[in-house]
Amino acid sequence: MSGQPRPRPRRDDRGSVTAEVAVVLPVVVVALLVVLTVAAVGVAHLSVLDGARAGARAAALGLAEPDAVAAARRVAGATASVDLVMADGWASVTVRRGVGDGRGPPGALGVTATAVAAAEGPCCGRGRAAPGARGRGTGRAAGVAVTDPFGR
Repeated sequence: MSGQPRPRPRRDDRGSVTAEVAVVLPVVVVALLVVLTVAAVGVAHLSVLDGARAGARAAALGLAEPDAVAAARRVAGATASVDLVMADGWASVTVRRGVGDGRGPPGALGVTATAVAAAEGPCCGRGRAAPGARGRGTGRAAGVAVTDPFGR
C-alpha cells in the first residue's frame, strides 16, 4: 500500500462561477446606472446653466422678453421652462429642465439654474441713449450708446 497514492476526494466546483455572476451582476448594473444618471444630470445642468446665462445676457443687452426667452431656450433645449424677471436694472433668468430628453418633470429628476446680469441697454434703466450716437460694432442698434453704469 505504500507505493500507491491515496485518491483525493473530488470537489465539485461546477456552478460556482454562475453563482458568483448571479451575485455580482446586479451590483455592476446598478453601479453603471448610477454613473450614467450622474453623467446625464451633469450634462443637463451645464446646458441649463448656459441657457440661463444666454437669456440673462440677452435681456441685459435690451432684447425684448420673447427674444431673451428664446435665446435661453435655444441653448437649454426646447423643453426647458424659462422665467425672466427684470427689476431695478437687473435681468434674472431661471431655467428648469428634466434630465435626459428634457420631458421629465423637473422636480423628480431635473435641474435648475439661475443667472443674473446687470442691464446695459436704455430699455432697462441702466444706460442712456445719447443724441446722435451710433453703435460701434457692439451688436447694439444704431442710435443707442450705453453708458458705464459705474460712471467711469
